[in-house]
Amino acid sequence: MSDISQTYSALSIPLSGAALLGVVWSLVFQARALQADSTDRYRGALRELLLRTVEDPSLLICWDPPMAPMTQEQYRLQYFNNAIILSWRAEYLNGMLPDAIVRDQLYRMMRGQVGQRNYCATRGVWLSEVDHLNGKSKRFVQLMEAAYQAAVAAGPVLTPENYFLPDS
Repeated sequence: MSDISQTYSALSIPLSGAALLGVVWSLVFQARALQADSTDRYRGALRELLLRTVEDPSLLICWDPPMAPMTQEQYRLQYFNNAIILSWRAEYLNGMLPDAIVRDQLYRMMRGQVGQRNYCATRGVWLSEVDHLNGKSKRFVQLMEAAYQAAVAAGPVLTPENYFLPDS
């Protein structure tokens, strides 16, 4: 009986250790999921604030003043453009969009006057924060800067009047 007891005792130690590792892994996984959920809720709330501001331009004065002189309509468009960029950034950080697609989307946006004007106005902020970011957040800013450089190199910015064919 003593040999059997010692055998089970020897087996119980690794099994208990494995169970403990399973519990620790589960807690780490739950903490990461909770953090991701919290981040998603924060980003969703920010997008909602931006969209409400776009719908009601009188709310623009509740935010920071423009970094460069512009009309209220230009500022409203900039905020809507920011909402789009934040949406793409969230999808990128969550692994829903690969680098190539994000780069292409940002490039096409920055070929247009609103996107390019918005990035020009906020570029200094993005680039000053890049050294404080890590991983995919830093990579997103690098993709945005590369898209901007490519859009500028492609030639004159496309104005809204040239986006669509005239109605016939």
